[in-house]
Amino acid sequence: MLPQLYRALRRELGIINRKSHEVHSAKELERVKARLQYQKIQLIRAKKPISEIENEINSKLAAASRPPKVKTDVIRSLIAESPDHLPKVGIQNLKNVAVFLKSQRTYNELIERYNPGLTMSQEDNVSKTANRVGLQVPK
Repeated sequence: MLPQLYRALRRELGIINRKSHEVHSAKELERVKARLQYQKIQLIRAKKPISEIENEINSKLAAASRPPKVKTDVIRSLIAESPDHLPKVGIQNLKNVAVFLKSQRTYNELIERYNPGLTMSQEDNVSKTANRVGLQVPK
């Protein structure tokens, strides 16, 4: 029972960690890309070589960062204690945490699938709304 609980908690935490890392790294990449594009424009205006900035842009786009490893030491230490020391309420609380994490992940996946407007950027939302009424947003 306890090893299954540990695996369930570890699996859910790993999935949540990967998904949140994807979102945050994509936003960070956009921010870095915008900064490098700005620096590139400044170098072009100053008539300086831009090869260094272009190399940095290409390296940032090519570099795929890995999500940080989930530290499960606390969970392992809680579950590793013998069942005599871990009260039934503690085990039930850990089960509730595992169920909550899975339910929350499923809820977020369903929201993204069936209501994409909530997670869309404002620019995408405006262009889709304009397309719906027969207009086009200028680029």
